[in-house]
Order: sequence, then structure tokens, then C-alpha cells
Amino acid sequence: MDEEKVRKVMIEYFKSKGMKPNPQRGAGPDILIDGMAVETKGSRYEFQRMLKQLVSYAYKYSEVSLALPVDGLTFERASQLEILCFYLMTAGRKGFDLYIVFVLDQNRRTYGVFKCIRKTLFGRLPFVISGNLFQPAIFPVLSNEDTLEIAIKKLEPLILWNPVETAEKKLLDCIRDGTGILKASLGGEISIIQI
Repeated sequence: MDEEKVRKVMIEYFKSKGMKPNPQRGAGPDILIDGMAVETKGSRYEFQRMLKQLVSYAYKYSEVSLALPVDGLTFERASQLEILCFYLMTAGRKGFDLYIVFVLDQNRRTYGVFKCIRKTLFGRLPFVISGNLFQPAIFPVLSNEDTLEIAIKKLEPLILWNPVETAEKKLLDCIRDGTGILKASLGGEISIIQI
């Protein structure tokens, strides 16, 4: 997904929440909303440069948000973002909100926006997204009685693991889940946006 599409989705998302996003061009945040800086990225971007942007915005603006497509976020990058947010918060900054944008229906121009909820209880890392969203579910658990063949079969989700596909599937399952249990387990909220 390209950055312009993520930007359009986020503008519509913020409008749907009653906010007045002000799109920006050139250097600086992509969207400004009442003192909040929103940085958007596409699937391909310079990660280290983006981290520096987030730190800079955390010191210049009252709040910061980052919006990425699901395929622009890896397990490693999610972990780095969680740690960066934690350190910003320990330095007295608010950290930042993380939004993950994913396609629901390309033809109907319908997208999902997953807002990760920051968690800071007892020094826990914010988001906890790398551990919840990207990791495959492996059930049932291995036991001492398992043969090699059974162990390989049980571990197949890990052996064939594709983190982005895992994240996309979990996000889509959250939308389909009427109980709210899956959404609660991921620690966020999902909105459906049409552009």
C-alpha cells in the first residue's frame, strides 16, 4: 500500500471520529490535528529515518501518531516501536499512538484501521503488539508423549509462519468476531473506513 492511500484512509478515519485533520505537504508531519502530529508511511519506507521523525515530533507536538499499512510493519519493527514509545514515555513525553491500516475490499475502497492501545501498567511496554498480532497460534501444546511426526504437525503454524499474513488474518478475524474477545486480546480498536 502506498503512503498516499494510508494518508487518505487516516484523514477519513479522523473525520469519522469527529476530528478536523489538516493534511500537510513537505517536511514535517503528514497530518496535523489540534497540536497532534500524524506521520503516515506506505509499505516501503526508511525505518530509521521514521524513528528519528517520531522522536522529533514527540518533542515538538503535544501528541504523536503513526499510521502504517500492515505489510509495512514487521515483528522486529513492532518491537522497536514499542521500545521507542516506552522510552519517550519515561522521558515525560506521551509516546505515540500506532494505527495499522489494512485492506478489507480493494474494489469497494474499504479499509480497516486498527488503533493499538498504549499500555503502561507497571512498566509494561506500550502496545504489546509484536507479541499479540504477529505471533502464530500453536495449539495444542507439545507434550513428552508426542512423536516426531506429531510434533512437526503441531508446530506447522510456526514452521510455515508468515508474520504479515498472521497479522492480516487476526485483524480480519477481529472484524468477524461478534464477541469482542479477539479485539480485546489484541489490545486495540478497529474501525472500517471507506475512501
